[in-house]
Amino acid sequence: MKFAAGQTGSLIHTMKSGPAGPWKNPAQDRCWPMPFRIASHTQEVAVRSPFGAIMRSPADSLPALMDLPSCRLGMQANELGQITSILFLHPETPLKNRQTPLEQSLCAAVAHWLDGTPAPALPFAPCGTRFQQDVWQLIREIPRGRTAYYGELAARLDSSARAVGQACGDNPFPLFTPCHRVLGKHGNGGFAHAESGWLMQTKLWLLQHEGA
Repeated sequence: MKFAAGQTGSLIHTMKSGPAGPWKNPAQDRCWPMPFRIASHTQEVAVRSPFGAIMRSPADSLPALMDLPSCRLGMQANELGQITSILFLHPETPLKNRQTPLEQSLCAAVAHWLDGTPAPALPFAPCGTRFQQDVWQLIREIPRGRTAYYGELAARLDSSARAVGQACGDNPFPLFTPCHRVLGKHGNGGFAHAESGWLMQTKLWLLQHEGA
């Protein structure tokens, strides 16, 4: 399926109307991507870096900043004060007692996101390959309360649904690049490289919360 430049109407499936979120675009420069994966069957967190996967158990994982119904939320940042990843963490991950100004800003932005109100801009670090950035940009064009298929995004990029799914799983800024809105043609697809467990429960909760 082909789309004209700038055309998005055929991409989006209306499930229930809702306001489009004011998603902020991370910079488009290249750098080492900082995606993440959570292996729900072992309850271990694997943060991927240029040097390979770093495995953590829930007790050793990053401290969580806030609760969601099926998980907790954390973040990583660099020395420039930029957010390099937003992480869905195991529900039993300890909550951090004190937060930095950047962590407070993220929590405030997430609260706005949950309410469907405009969120303040966050300093996202530039990351991702050119292809990943293209996929993430298409994801940010999907309005709140609507969904799209992996295959439809792939058609716009002359790629494959599998490659698009991989880029969705590698998304470093979930919620603000709302990859939970991308589904499989015959099912819900995956989420953060998981196909079951609390991560998939998180995806379904996010869709329900948005009215999709």
